[in-house]
Amino acid sequence: MQLGKFEEALSDINKAIELNEKNCTYIYDKSLFLVDMQRYEEALVAIDKCIQIHPDSAKFWLQKGRILIDINKYGEAVKALNRATGLMPDMISAWSEKGIALEKAGLFDEQVKVCDVLLKFKPDDIEISVQKANALKNLNKEIEANKIILKLLEEDILNEELWLIKAEIDMHFKKYLDALNNINCAIRLDVNYTAARLIRGIVYVKLDKQRKALKEMEKIIKIAPDNKQAWYISALIYAVRKKKKKALMFLKRAIELDSNFKKEAKESIEFTFLYDDADFQALVSS
Repeated sequence: MQLGKFEEALSDINKAIELNEKNCTYIYDKSLFLVDMQRYEEALVAIDKCIQIHPDSAKFWLQKGRILIDINKYGEAVKALNRATGLMPDMISAWSEKGIALEKAGLFDEQVKVCDVLLKFKPDDIEISVQKANALKNLNKEIEANKIILKLLEEDILNEELWLIKAEIDMHFKKYLDALNNINCAIRLDVNYTAARLIRGIVYVKLDKQRKALKEMEKIIKIAPDNKQAWYISALIYAVRKKKKKALMFLKRAIELDSNFKKEAKESIEFTFLYDDADFQALVSS
Protein backbone atom coordinates (compact mmCIF):
# COMPACT_ATOMS: atom_id res chain seq x y z
CA MET A 1 0.00 0.00 0.00
CA GLN A 2 1.33 3.46 -0.90
CA LEU A 3 2.01 6.02 1.82
CA GLY A 4 -0.95 8.16 0.76
CA LYS A 5 -3.27 5.18 1.09
CA PHE A 6 -1.86 4.42 4.56
CA GLU A 7 -2.44 8.03 5.64
CA GLU A 8 -5.99 7.92 4.30
CA ALA A 9 -6.75 4.64 6.09
CA LEU A 10 -5.16 5.94 9.29
CA SER A 11 -7.31 9.07 9.12
CA ASP A 12 -10.45 6.93 8.81
CA ILE A 13 -9.37 4.81 11.80
CA ASN A 14 -8.72 7.92 13.91
CA LYS A 15 -12.22 9.19 13.10
CA ALA A 16 -13.68 5.86 14.22
CA ILE A 17 -11.66 5.99 17.45
CA GLU A 18 -12.95 9.52 18.16
CA LEU A 19 -16.48 8.08 18.19
CA ASN A 20 -15.48 5.38 20.67
CA GLU A 21 -12.13 5.83 22.40
CA LYS A 22 -12.29 2.34 23.92
CA ASN A 23 -12.90 0.46 20.69
CA CYS A 24 -9.81 -1.75 20.68
CA THR A 25 -10.60 -3.18 17.26
CA TYR A 26 -9.82 0.19 15.70
CA ILE A 27 -6.96 1.01 18.08
CA TYR A 28 -5.32 -2.34 17.31
CA ASP A 29 -5.75 -1.73 13.57
CA LYS A 30 -4.17 1.68 14.08
CA SER A 31 -1.16 0.00 15.65
CA LEU A 32 -0.84 -2.33 12.65
CA PHE A 33 -1.01 0.56 10.18
CA LEU A 34 1.57 2.55 12.14
CA VAL A 35 3.96 -0.41 12.09
CA ASP A 36 3.53 -0.68 8.32
CA MET A 37 4.40 3.02 8.14
CA GLN A 38 7.44 2.40 10.39
CA ARG A 39 6.06 4.78 13.02
CA TYR A 40 6.91 2.36 15.79
CA GLU A 41 6.72 4.64 18.83
CA GLU A 42 3.21 5.73 17.87
CA ALA A 43 2.29 2.08 17.26
CA LEU A 44 3.53 1.28 20.75
CA VAL A 45 1.35 4.01 22.26
CA ALA A 46 -1.67 2.58 20.43
CA ILE A 47 -1.11 -1.00 21.55
CA ASP A 48 -0.44 0.13 25.12
CA LYS A 49 -3.86 1.78 25.02
CA CYS A 50 -5.37 -1.57 24.00
CA ILE A 51 -3.54 -3.32 26.84
CA GLN A 52 -4.74 -0.69 29.30
CA ILE A 53 -8.32 -1.47 28.30
CA HIS A 54 -7.87 -5.26 27.99
CA PRO A 55 -4.77 -6.31 29.98
CA ASP A 56 -5.61 -10.01 29.59
CA SER A 57 -5.49 -10.04 25.78
CA ALA A 58 -2.67 -12.27 24.53
CA LYS A 59 -3.18 -10.80 21.06
CA PHE A 60 -2.35 -7.31 22.28
CA TRP A 61 0.74 -8.44 24.23
CA LEU A 62 1.92 -10.28 21.11
CA GLN A 63 1.60 -7.11 19.04
CA LYS A 64 3.52 -5.16 21.68
CA GLY A 65 6.28 -7.78 21.60
CA ARG A 66 6.53 -7.55 17.83
CA ILE A 67 6.82 -3.76 17.91
CA LEU A 68 9.51 -3.92 20.59
CA ILE A 69 11.48 -6.36 18.43
CA ASP A 70 11.16 -3.91 15.53
CA ILE A 71 12.78 -1.16 17.63
CA ASN A 72 15.47 -3.48 19.01
CA LYS A 73 14.15 -3.52 22.59
CA TYR A 74 14.56 -7.25 22.95
CA GLY A 75 14.46 -7.53 26.74
CA GLU A 76 11.17 -5.63 26.89
CA ALA A 77 9.89 -7.70 23.97
CA VAL A 78 10.57 -10.92 25.89
CA LYS A 79 8.60 -9.58 28.87
CA ALA A 80 5.64 -8.68 26.66
CA LEU A 81 5.73 -12.05 24.92
CA ASN A 82 5.95 -13.83 28.28
CA ARG A 83 2.64 -12.19 29.10
CA ALA A 84 1.20 -13.41 25.80
CA THR A 85 2.29 -17.02 26.29
CA GLY A 86 1.24 -16.89 29.94
CA LEU A 87 -2.25 -15.86 28.93
CA MET A 88 -2.42 -18.27 26.00
CA PRO A 89 0.11 -21.12 26.36
CA ASP A 90 -0.77 -22.63 22.97
CA MET A 91 -0.25 -19.37 21.03
CA ILE A 92 2.41 -20.55 18.57
CA SER A 93 2.98 -17.12 17.04
CA ALA A 94 3.84 -15.66 20.46
CA TRP A 95 6.31 -18.47 21.17
CA SER A 96 7.89 -17.94 17.75
CA GLU A 97 8.32 -14.21 18.33
CA LYS A 98 9.73 -14.92 21.78
CA GLY A 99 12.34 -17.17 20.20
CA ILE A 100 13.34 -14.33 17.85
CA ALA A 101 13.59 -11.84 20.73
CA LEU A 102 15.67 -14.23 22.84
CA GLU A 103 18.06 -14.87 19.95
CA LYS A 104 18.46 -11.13 19.34
CA ALA A 105 19.05 -10.60 23.06
CA GLY A 106 21.71 -13.33 23.10
CA LEU A 107 19.72 -15.43 25.58
CA PHE A 108 20.41 -18.71 23.82
CA ASP A 109 19.65 -21.01 26.79
CA GLU A 110 16.14 -19.59 26.92
CA GLN A 111 15.86 -19.76 23.13
CA VAL A 112 16.54 -23.51 23.25
CA LYS A 113 13.70 -23.92 25.76
CA VAL A 114 11.34 -21.98 23.51
CA CYS A 115 12.34 -24.14 20.53
CA ASP A 116 11.53 -27.23 22.59
CA VAL A 117 8.06 -25.85 23.31
CA LEU A 118 7.51 -25.07 19.63
CA LEU A 119 8.67 -28.54 18.60
CA LYS A 120 5.95 -30.04 20.81
CA PHE A 121 3.42 -28.13 18.71
CA LYS A 122 5.20 -28.70 15.39
CA PRO A 123 7.59 -31.68 15.73
CA ASP A 124 8.36 -31.86 12.00
CA ASP A 125 9.14 -28.17 11.51
CA ILE A 126 12.64 -27.98 10.02
CA GLU A 127 12.99 -24.25 10.65
CA ILE A 128 12.42 -24.63 14.40
CA SER A 129 14.94 -27.48 14.57
CA VAL A 130 17.48 -25.31 12.73
CA GLN A 131 16.84 -22.45 15.15
CA LYS A 132 17.50 -24.80 18.04
CA ALA A 133 20.71 -26.05 16.40
CA ASN A 134 21.91 -22.49 15.89
CA ALA A 135 21.13 -21.62 19.51
CA LEU A 136 23.12 -24.66 20.66
CA LYS A 137 25.96 -23.60 18.34
CA ASN A 138 25.94 -20.17 19.96
CA LEU A 139 26.15 -21.91 23.34
CA ASN A 140 29.23 -23.77 22.01
CA LYS A 141 27.41 -27.10 22.29
CA GLU A 142 28.91 -28.62 19.16
CA ILE A 143 27.75 -32.22 19.59
CA GLU A 144 24.13 -31.28 20.31
CA ALA A 145 23.97 -28.80 17.42
CA ASN A 146 25.46 -31.27 14.95
CA LYS A 147 23.15 -34.05 16.12
CA ILE A 148 20.10 -32.01 15.10
CA ILE A 149 21.43 -31.06 11.66
CA LEU A 150 22.75 -34.53 10.88
CA LYS A 151 19.33 -35.99 11.72
CA LEU A 152 17.69 -33.48 9.38
CA LEU A 153 20.18 -34.37 6.64
CA GLU A 154 19.40 -38.06 7.06
CA GLU A 155 15.79 -37.21 6.28
CA ASP A 156 16.56 -34.78 3.45
CA ILE A 157 20.08 -35.30 2.13
CA LEU A 158 19.41 -33.20 -1.00
CA ASN A 159 18.62 -30.05 0.99
CA GLU A 160 21.39 -27.60 0.13
CA GLU A 161 20.38 -25.21 2.91
CA LEU A 162 20.97 -27.89 5.54
CA TRP A 163 24.44 -28.57 4.15
CA LEU A 164 25.22 -24.87 4.44
CA ILE A 165 23.96 -24.77 8.03
CA LYS A 166 26.15 -27.76 8.85
CA ALA A 167 29.10 -25.87 7.33
CA GLU A 168 28.32 -22.79 9.40
CA ILE A 169 28.40 -24.90 12.56
CA ASP A 170 31.78 -26.30 11.48
CA MET A 171 33.04 -22.76 10.90
CA HIS A 172 31.89 -21.64 14.33
CA PHE A 173 34.12 -24.34 15.82
CA LYS A 174 36.98 -23.47 13.43
CA LYS A 175 36.73 -26.77 11.55
CA TYR A 176 37.34 -25.15 8.21
CA LEU A 177 38.12 -28.26 6.15
CA ASP A 178 34.92 -29.92 7.36
CA ALA A 179 33.07 -26.71 6.56
CA LEU A 180 34.54 -26.68 3.06
CA ASN A 181 33.43 -30.25 2.39
CA ASN A 182 29.89 -29.48 3.50
CA ILE A 183 29.72 -26.25 1.50
CA ASN A 184 30.87 -28.18 -1.55
CA CYS A 185 27.90 -30.51 -1.04
CA ALA A 186 25.56 -27.51 -0.96
CA ILE A 187 27.02 -26.02 -4.13
CA ARG A 188 26.91 -29.34 -5.98
CA LEU A 189 23.18 -29.32 -5.31
CA ASP A 190 22.82 -25.72 -6.50
CA VAL A 191 25.72 -24.17 -8.42
CA ASN A 192 24.08 -20.73 -8.18
CA TYR A 193 23.72 -20.87 -4.39
CA THR A 194 25.41 -17.55 -3.69
CA ALA A 195 25.04 -17.77 0.11
CA ALA A 196 27.05 -21.00 0.07
CA ARG A 197 29.63 -19.57 -2.31
CA LEU A 198 30.02 -16.56 -0.02
CA ILE A 199 30.74 -18.82 2.94
CA ARG A 200 33.12 -20.89 0.80
CA GLY A 201 35.01 -17.70 0.01
CA ILE A 202 35.26 -16.88 3.71
CA VAL A 203 36.51 -20.40 4.44
CA TYR A 204 39.20 -19.96 1.78
CA VAL A 205 40.28 -16.77 3.55
CA LYS A 206 40.48 -18.67 6.85
CA LEU A 207 42.60 -21.31 5.10
CA ASP A 208 44.85 -18.53 3.71
CA LYS A 209 43.77 -19.28 0.14
CA GLN A 210 43.13 -15.72 -0.93
CA ARG A 211 43.22 -16.34 -4.68
CA LYS A 212 40.57 -19.03 -4.40
CA ALA A 213 38.52 -16.69 -2.21
CA LEU A 214 38.72 -13.95 -4.84
CA LYS A 215 37.69 -16.36 -7.59
CA GLU A 216 34.70 -17.36 -5.49
CA MET A 217 33.70 -13.72 -5.09
CA GLU A 218 34.05 -13.24 -8.86
CA LYS A 219 31.67 -16.16 -9.44
CA ILE A 220 29.16 -14.68 -7.01
CA ILE A 221 29.28 -11.28 -8.70
CA LYS A 222 28.79 -12.98 -12.06
CA ILE A 223 25.69 -14.76 -10.72
CA ALA A 224 24.42 -11.79 -8.69
CA PRO A 225 26.10 -8.51 -9.72
CA ASP A 226 24.56 -6.61 -6.81
CA ASN A 227 25.71 -8.98 -4.08
CA LYS A 228 27.12 -6.37 -1.72
CA GLN A 229 28.92 -8.86 0.52
CA ALA A 230 30.90 -10.27 -2.41
CA TRP A 231 32.08 -6.79 -3.37
CA TYR A 232 33.03 -5.93 0.20
CA ILE A 233 34.84 -9.20 0.91
CA SER A 234 36.76 -8.76 -2.34
CA ALA A 235 37.78 -5.29 -1.16
CA LEU A 236 38.95 -6.73 2.16
CA ILE A 237 41.06 -9.39 0.47
CA TYR A 238 42.67 -6.89 -1.88
CA ALA A 239 43.34 -4.63 1.10
CA VAL A 240 45.09 -7.47 2.93
CA ARG A 241 47.18 -8.01 -0.20
CA LYS A 242 47.98 -4.26 -0.27
CA LYS A 243 46.37 -3.87 -3.70
CA LYS A 244 45.13 -0.33 -3.22
CA LYS A 245 43.55 0.27 -6.63
CA LYS A 246 41.46 -2.91 -6.62
CA ALA A 247 40.64 -2.62 -2.92
CA LEU A 248 39.19 0.84 -3.48
CA MET A 249 37.40 -0.19 -6.66
CA PHE A 250 35.56 -3.03 -4.92
CA LEU A 251 34.96 -0.96 -1.79
CA LYS A 252 33.44 1.83 -3.88
CA ARG A 253 30.93 -0.57 -5.43
CA ALA A 254 30.14 -2.14 -2.04
CA ILE A 255 29.41 1.31 -0.59
CA GLU A 256 27.23 2.16 -3.59
CA LEU A 257 25.17 -0.93 -2.77
CA ASP A 258 25.13 -0.31 0.99
CA SER A 259 26.42 2.87 2.62
CA ASN A 260 26.84 1.02 5.94
CA PHE A 261 30.10 -0.33 4.55
CA LYS A 262 31.60 3.13 5.09
CA LYS A 263 31.53 2.61 8.83
CA GLU A 264 32.69 -1.00 8.53
CA ALA A 265 35.64 -0.05 6.37
CA LYS A 266 36.70 2.74 8.73
CA GLU A 267 36.73 0.26 11.63
CA SER A 268 38.27 -2.68 9.74
CA ILE A 269 41.89 -3.60 10.46
CA GLU A 270 42.22 -4.86 6.89
CA PHE A 271 42.12 -1.27 5.66
CA THR A 272 44.72 -0.03 8.16
CA PHE A 273 47.29 0.67 5.45
CA LEU A 274 44.80 3.00 3.76
CA TYR A 275 43.69 4.99 6.82
CA ASP A 276 45.76 8.01 5.78
CA ASP A 277 45.01 7.65 2.07
CA ALA A 278 43.02 10.53 0.58
CA ASP A 279 41.12 8.29 -1.86
CA PHE A 280 40.10 5.92 0.95
CA GLN A 281 39.01 8.79 3.18
CA ALA A 282 36.97 10.27 0.34
CA LEU A 283 35.12 6.96 0.00
CA VAL A 284 34.35 6.40 3.67
CA SER A 285 33.61 9.98 4.70
CA SER A 286 29.99 10.65 5.54
